[in-house]
Amino acid sequence: IRFKHSSSSSNGFRNTPYPKMNPSASQLSHLITCIGNFSVQCNFASISVALIIMSVSQCTSSEDNCKDGEQAPWVSSLATATVFIGSITGQLTMGYAGDIFGNNIAMGFALLLAALSAFVSALLPFGSPRDVYLMIIGCRFLMGIGLGGVFPLAASKASSDARRDGGDPVECAKATARSFFWQVPGAMMPWVVALLLLLTDIPVNNRWRIVLGVGGIPAMFVVLLVYYEMGQEAESKGQKRKDSFHTPEQIKKGQDTVSMALRDKTNWWKLLGTGGSWFLYDICYYGVALFGGKILDEMSSGNDDISSDASITSSSWKEMVALSTGIPAVFLSIYFMDMMSLKRLQVGGFALMAAAFLLMAVCFIPFKESHPVLLFVIYCFLLFTLSFGPNVTTYVMPSAVFSHEIRSTMGGISAAMGKLGAVAGSYIFGALADATSIPTVMLLCAGISIWGMYLTHRCIQDDQHFKRDSTEELLKSHDSAATVGSSIYSE
Repeated sequence: IRFKHSSSSSNGFRNTPYPKMNPSASQLSHLITCIGNFSVQCNFASISVALIIMSVSQCTSSEDNCKDGEQAPWVSSLATATVFIGSITGQLTMGYAGDIFGNNIAMGFALLLAALSAFVSALLPFGSPRDVYLMIIGCRFLMGIGLGGVFPLAASKASSDARRDGGDPVECAKATARSFFWQVPGAMMPWVVALLLLLTDIPVNNRWRIVLGVGGIPAMFVVLLVYYEMGQEAESKGQKRKDSFHTPEQIKKGQDTVSMALRDKTNWWKLLGTGGSWFLYDICYYGVALFGGKILDEMSSGNDDISSDASITSSSWKEMVALSTGIPAVFLSIYFMDMMSLKRLQVGGFALMAAAFLLMAVCFIPFKESHPVLLFVIYCFLLFTLSFGPNVTTYVMPSAVFSHEIRSTMGGISAAMGKLGAVAGSYIFGALADATSIPTVMLLCAGISIWGMYLTHRCIQDDQHFKRDSTEELLKSHDSAATVGSSIYSE
């Protein structure tokens, strides 16, 4: 197929027509990436809700501390951070596997592991509170490996399939962002489940199990969809489903391509921009999101038991309202992709985050008692800024910067750097908030946001576009590895 290159569009992307997919195949692929992203945040957020519900019934500290949501020091930090350590492992391995073995194979395995881990974490834990938490933590490590792999694989799949469907580079970026949008309702899902459980007579010891296990349902559904899609693709080529697996020759070619790209210093500078900004963003995002219930509890007064029905109802409604601000934020981010480059959108988003963190830091203490409703509005604005700009662009950027032959690998490394920030945010927020105050944490996050502005400005070019170059073709036409590297990724 001969591609005709048209002139650059106003936002810096280069427009290139691509052969279209079958409409039904395109819809199936989009469904897979959307539900896959939904399951990611549903499972990530479930631990925050479960820890609140089980705080008193599975107490590892004094009764008064557990009513305030404070377990033994190792519980909350380790429970939230472990899944991200597993996620880093998954992003590094599954992203690479997507480029070597094929995206569908890697994504199906990643979500199968996540689904099984979610079900086991809901059914297996029994014994003393210490044993219960340790079993959950172990399961969530394995879950993290699967969920981590979905990040680069879903982004790469959404971008590549948009190109196959005839989309220009701007549309590819928007298609990737649209699939990412479903992480927002995914983050709300555990709070919805918590509210619904309050309407039943289900014992507390079973409620948190349901919250942990419900995320396995969409993940398993995507596994079945991927299996079906592989069969459909094979059938369209007159093959059997087993023919979808890569041959040893294809695997070797993929390994050579990725190895060549990793030796190119240009890619590592770009990685500093994509992964470094993701690292800084996730410190702020997960530092706030994972401890949202605690922040809301600090705003509230009058209920001394964080795991009581009244407290869970109040926190769930407030958290869902606050998280729902991410819906217009992501839509606005997608809208602005037609008007500006990804770099400018990310820099502007970091600036907005810094302003919101400063506002929260200044208003938290004086408004906590006298104007709690106004403080909640400011908190919602903060979550809006966290969902706007960098929340989307850090996910989309690797697909815009790197060639499609290494997109999953480099996207996985970028996402892994982001999850290192998530681990840091999990520990920093909890420890620093206990040692000082929540306003102190907000000030720290404001500084980190400003740093993110600088890193994006320094490392990302203003006219980033989707790479058209074929690494395979360039490998054939160059003898020197250094020459290949400089040619493939030259702007």
